Amino acid sequence: GNIVIAIDPGHGGSDPGTHGPHGLDEKVVTLSIAKMLAKKIDRTPGLTAFLTRVSDHYVGLRQRVLEAHDHHAALFISIHANAYPRVPRVKGGAVYALSEHGASNAEARLLARTENAADPTIGNIKFATHNREVNSALSHMLQRASIANGTDLGKDVLRHLSHYEPLYEHHVQYANFEVLRDPLIPSILIETAFLSNPHQARELHELHFREELANAIYLGIREFLEHHDLRPTQVVSTQRPRKTATDHPVQPGHNQKTTPGMTYRVRPGDTLSGVALRLHVSE
Repeated sequence: GNIVIAIDPGHGGSDPGTHGPHGLDEKVVTLSIAKMLAKKIDRTPGLTAFLTRVSDHYVGLRQRVLEAHDHHAALFISIHANAYPRVPRVKGGAVYALSEHGASNAEARLLARTENAADPTIGNIKFATHNREVNSALSHMLQRASIANGTDLGKDVLRHLSHYEPLYEHHVQYANFEVLRDPLIPSILIETAFLSNPHQARELHELHFREELANAIYLGIREFLEHHDLRPTQVVSTQRPRKTATDHPVQPGHNQKTTPGMTYRVRPGDTLSGVALRLHVSE
């Protein structure tokens, strides 16, 4: 049952990221903020945090996303610190979602994975066997739903970041970052502050400021979840008093026999044909 939030501290190990005055590395800042955010999430009933790295070591970009899949993450939050050394006065936070170009690349990659698979089940989503047209449409819909949710999440996070620091960008930006290219998990990349700005670099040295940034991200996640139901799908009976249906979660990709009076709650990413296939009913 819990909603899993994947938190990705940018860089790590041999990849320090950008540098600030007095030797502060981005990889240190991102891991610190990520751990603070994870604690807040784990203390929240119904939520569980997963960190793509918990120490100073490097994890490949694609591996971070794959591990989020393995932990059944419903959201993916990548945390970074910005830099623009040529103009040190630049400051503030920004949030990125996947660009249209990146979305096209991700769709193509997902479609290629389904073409020759004996069992084309990816991320618990059941794709069609040897039907490129169906899989292409499904990939497109999943990617669009993921980007839409990522944009909504980014707006909520930006709103709360503005309470603690100026914003470098007041609207969600779009970029082709590798960690955002996943059609099945709504994802955002957060540039928390500018290490190249002397004032913000001093702030990032302080645990209090990192805690404020973590709190802003947390509040943005909470606000997003209040308006987007990401809980596991439930199948419940509408007949009383005789119970004829199971009340256990139905996970996408797992077939379940229907019974009279059964109600199926649609979840983001569902398709009519996919629901019918899982529940052994006609469209």
